[in-house]
Amino acid sequence: MVFIVFAIIFIGYLIGKINIKGVALGSAGVFVSALAFGILFGAIHDRIVFTVATDIAPYYREVNIISWVTVNERTGLVEATPMRVFRTFGLAMFIGGIGLIAGPTFFRNFKKKFGSYVAMGLATTTVAAVIAIVLIASNAIKSPAMATGLLMGALSTTPGLSAAQDVFSDYEAIVATANGVAYPLGVLGVVLFVQLVPKILKKNMDVERKKLTDSLASSPVDKKEEQTSQLEQSQDSSKSITIDNSEMLSEPIPKKKLITIDKLGLFVVASVIIVGMLFGSLSFQAGATVIALGTTGGVLLTGLIVGHFGKIGRISLKVPEKTSFVIRELGLIIFLATVGFEGGLNFLSVVADYPLLFLYGGIITLAPMIVAFLIGRYAFKLDVLNNLGSVTGGMTSTPALGALIYTAKTEDVGHAYAATYPIALFSLIFVPQIIALIF
Repeated sequence: MVFIVFAIIFIGYLIGKINIKGVALGSAGVFVSALAFGILFGAIHDRIVFTVATDIAPYYREVNIISWVTVNERTGLVEATPMRVFRTFGLAMFIGGIGLIAGPTFFRNFKKKFGSYVAMGLATTTVAAVIAIVLIASNAIKSPAMATGLLMGALSTTPGLSAAQDVFSDYEAIVATANGVAYPLGVLGVVLFVQLVPKILKKNMDVERKKLTDSLASSPVDKKEEQTSQLEQSQDSSKSITIDNSEMLSEPIPKKKLITIDKLGLFVVASVIIVGMLFGSLSFQAGATVIALGTTGGVLLTGLIVGHFGKIGRISLKVPEKTSFVIRELGLIIFLATVGFEGGLNFLSVVADYPLLFLYGGIITLAPMIVAFLIGRYAFKLDVLNNLGSVTGGMTSTPALGALIYTAKTEDVGHAYAATYPIALFSLIFVPQIIALIF
């Protein structure tokens, strides 16, 4: 299994380097590679065997070399359950890295653009939910469970899928099948959207990066406060100096240095993931729905807090930028390799059985993105990178954030993602219950 994961990553990076008129998948090429591997292994998983010698009779036996790919007898779907450990591992690393990178300026930026993040997050969820409700009401999709699973796949949200399976507990297989139809296009659709929109609008990335940097910089009020603080400090220091020819001016007492546990910052990364996963596991009941931040929300929030404060007492929680970038990229490609592989296992059979579902899933992916982007552009006048960052957060799309970072060539787009993601996540968790109440 480890060999397969790294083979997917190896081929995925080659795919990601393919550039067609300025559009390249980058790290998201790993998802395409994983999808292809999943389709292949889903078709032949039970036929790849080889013969080994044994010490007891019979002297030879057949062994399936990918025995970790099995068929779920209850749902009839092909699964690679052990690979989900890699998925969680990669997701935690990627989100932890994003939180640590965005943390130092996140809360100030969130306060400045709070209204836009809330509006875009809620708009994404609302549009997707309305489309699903219309599909059910018009009998285009007769099963509310299937429509809800399709919605969660189109928005590529694992917490939302869990919420849907909780609400429609008697139809878990239907929810999972519909989710599997929409998920691959849900990932690739957002990845392509964040790369094509700047091309369509003919945006200069150097100019857009400058706009994004300026929007994250201190506002005039912040600068005035900083200047006032500096002036007060200089006045205080001048008052404390007494001119006396008979005495030497004493040198200022140096501040105590912070304690660094390890220079690479891996201790801090591990701490963020541990605390974040514990925090994300906390849940509370809202009617029939269990609400929890999950790994993504818990680790993201913890990373933002740690990145913002940077220390606890005399213990430094600073992580070198290079470490954060490596952790983020490594986590992303491992996550993409696993979710793409799982999405490919049943892709052909499910699409063949439900071709219209594939189309409906594409609509649910595309429409919320367009609406949210237009709201950001015309209602809140967001620059294109802040806008697209919010779109990726509203779509709860981790792979799309990776693609946007690749396209924009700046980690700063993670601020908008981190701000919009929790809003979209919380609202999505309630959607299955709303649909169940209506139908």
